[in-house]
Amino acid sequence: MNKSILIAAATGMIALTAFTGAAEARMRSGTFVGPRGGVTTWSAQRNCSGGTCTASKTVTGPQGRTRSWEGTRTCSGGNCNSQGSYTGPAGNTWTHQGSSSCAGGQCAYGGTVTGPRGNTGTYSGTVTRGQ
Repeated sequence: MNKSILIAAATGMIALTAFTGAAEARMRSGTFVGPRGGVTTWSAQRNCSGGTCTASKTVTGPQGRTRSWEGTRTCSGGNCNSQGSYTGPAGNTWTHQGSSSCAGGQCAYGGTVTGPRGNTGTYSGTVTRGQ
């Protein structure tokens, strides 16, 4: 499995599910024209309610190749659980499951990413807030 694709998929899923908030719904879309005239379109939506947020995003590149992300994040009392998936332009899907917890300005996170062939990778780390 190409490591850069796995990292991009994991990063996209983490970013997609890295939100919490009050009840809200948001939809966005846009178009980007590259330096050679290639057009990329994207659309994204997010819905949050009661400590749970769901999100999805679709990007279609100049050659019509589509990538999509979707995820859910549920938080309560400084602890969050997330799950999601990324589907690449060839139809291959990566899945993600993770968790995080924060207390006293210190947050710990970790999870697994499983690729389309069943290969699994793990990640973990800590973040200190307010410094």
